[in-house]
Amino acid sequence: MSAITDRLPIETIHEIITFLDSPSDVLSFGLSSKTLAEISIPHHYIYRVFRVKLSESAPISRFFAQADLAAGEVRELDILPE
Repeated sequence: MSAITDRLPIETIHEIITFLDSPSDVLSFGLSSKTLAEISIPHHYIYRVFRVKLSESAPISRFFAQADLAAGEVRELDILPE
């Protein structure tokens, strides 16, 4: 039997990961195989929650543009008061 990563397109795996709510679930999913770790940890686990002050919103918007993040990779964006 072949691995799930051999049978599913990478886009489908990304879609599955977007249904995982907690970072610990994403990490567990990623640690189940080397290939899943390469997909889930850099793209879904690291960029899941952003907390930024309003005064830092310009640098963070540049970061989002340069990081080529999909909407599903960012679960929470907290704009903090000064």
